[in-house]
Formats: sequence, structure tokens, C-alpha cells
Amino acid sequence: MLGVERNHVNLVEHDRDWYFEFLRTEKILKKILGQKILQIEHVGSTSIQGIVAKPIIDIAVVVRSLDNSDVVKLEKAGYENCGDPMNIGKMLFVKREHGTISTHHIGIYLPDNENFMGSIMFRDFLNAHEQERKTYEELKKELLYRYPDNRSSYTRAIPPIRVLKVSLLKKLF
Repeated sequence: MLGVERNHVNLVEHDRDWYFEFLRTEKILKKILGQKILQIEHVGSTSIQGIVAKPIIDIAVVVRSLDNSDVVKLEKAGYENCGDPMNIGKMLFVKREHGTISTHHIGIYLPDNENFMGSIMFRDFLNAHEQERKTYEELKKELLYRYPDNRSSYTRAIPPIRVLKVSLLKKLF
């Protein structure tokens, strides 16, 4: 099943269908934003092979520009505009079922956003390194135990994810 109740945390075993859901949603986003899209990637834990994840499809999209008409198009397609809640230069749009179950998180970035590149490199690093992938999975399980009903705290507690990404990225170079 895809989706997690608002503010809650639920981890499930990896599901290969998540990739196909990404492809389906990618087509929809391309219809909405068209030629403005420079790059679109499946990110987040559902893009990391073999680990538990919140069953929410995270998609990162780099666009040439984003104007009010694009925001309106995304909202008409059922994506709630959540602004830039983490203050990292990412406009977050959330698709929900029944008003409260988050199924898709769409992050819209402008070109050269380091957080976009960090997400891609983090995904690729974990997919290529089994031990680090297992360590990350254990951290997610521990945080679920601590914050089952507080998704904001769960997300913030991932040792700030940016720091974790930087420490992993340093191993690459």
C-alpha cells in the first residue's frame, strides 16, 4: 500500500512497484511542467534498494523556472503546495489521498541546487554500498520507535540528513 497518514511514520519492506509508481508519476509531471523540466529523479528511501521506507514516493525535479501558472497546474492536478518547509530551496508539493494520507512528495528545485545533487548522490551511494545502506535502515527503524506519531521530529532526527550526506559524500572523493 502506498501512503502514510499525515504526521505519522510507518516503515514497510521495500516494494519494487515503487519504481513503477515513480515512472507513472514522472509521466504526469512531464505533462504538467513540460519543457521546463531539466531533470527528474526518484529519490528518498523508496529509491534505495532493499531497505524499509515510508511508502511515500519522493521525486526531485529540476526546472528552468517555476511561476505561478506552474504552481496552479500542480495544484489542479492534486498536489498541495507546502512551500519550502525545510528552507533548502525546494518547493514541496504533496499528493494526498482522502485528504490526510501522503502518497507522493514532489520537490521542485531550480538549477544548481546543492540539496538536489546531494539527494541524488546520497541515493546512489547507498545503493552501491550495502553496509552503509544497512546502517541507514537501522537508523530509520530506531527513529520510528522514538517518533511514531511525529513525522517532523523523525525527519529532523536523521542526523541532520545533510550532515549524513556530506559525511558519506566525503568517502566518495
